Amino acid sequence: MLKNNYRNFWEYYIRNISPKLEQIDILLKTKSYNIPIETVSLLLNISRREVAEIMDKQNIICITSENFLSVMLNGTSYICDILRKELKKNFPQKYSPEDVAYIYNINYNEIKKAFDFLNTKKISSKSLKAIFIQITYI
Repeated sequence: MLKNNYRNFWEYYIRNISPKLEQIDILLKTKSYNIPIETVSLLLNISRREVAEIMDKQNIICITSENFLSVMLNGTSYICDILRKELKKNFPQKYSPEDVAYIYNINYNEIKKAFDFLNTKKISSKSLKAIFIQITYI
């Protein structure tokens, strides 16, 4: 069994999730056309085969900034799941413990304990670090 190299969920998030979200944001803002399947596969942590299958099902000939989200919404990876849940919650300005637990698939009781420690009921996305740093990553 491999030993986990992260002290908490924040370390996992900044090493694995945040850089991809930033790259996706840049990609979408650049109005890219004909984004390579390999790039989409790497950014969304899904196989090239899965990207191709999604493209086929969605009748996408080439991936662009405009249809990238269609691929993402149909992807099966954790990062796709996070983005899909954020969209379902309408990208909240403030997150409740329920929102954070749901979006990031983290045990609600751990999230609630972190919110209670901070003596808050809602946080902004900029404050997620204060919550995530308290969550053990297994």
